[in-house]
Amino acid sequence: MEDVKSIKVTSEDLHDGKWDDSISNTDAGENASPQLSWERVPGAEEYVIYMIDEYDTDYWLHWRAYGIMDFYHAHGEEFAEEVINEYVGPYPPEGVHEYVVYVFALKGPAASYPGNFDAESVSVSEVRKGLDRSEDGEEGNILAEGSISGTYAAV
Repeated sequence: MEDVKSIKVTSEDLHDGKWDDSISNTDAGENASPQLSWERVPGAEEYVIYMIDEYDTDYWLHWRAYGIMDFYHAHGEEFAEEVINEYVGPYPPEGVHEYVVYVFALKGPAASYPGNFDAESVSVSEVRKGLDRSEDGEEGNILAEGSISGTYAAV
């Protein structure tokens, strides 16, 4: 993964380092996946999104979306039917948690999309390892990646 470029990811749902209530799965929220924008990556045939709560290094997978083809502005309700979109918003049991959204640009579909959804999951390095192998078994599938992070506090 030496030649992986960096892409800028932004969100209208992140303000002053804090995620809006609307993305949360709490009484204050709507459980709506965050709006995201990122730069188009030449040669990318698929984009993948992960949102991970990295609180105390217990990696909790809140969002995994893949099958996003040649699409660089995303919001859960706007995805095509063939996109696999698993989302449950932040619902920290206590304290302030950090939620990191990763966007990966791939040459094509990956061999695997690691992680246990809405459960303790794998680290980001394990996600990268799975995505970097194409469905044909070739390594070097990740062209670029970017991330954006913010906090959400227990309500």
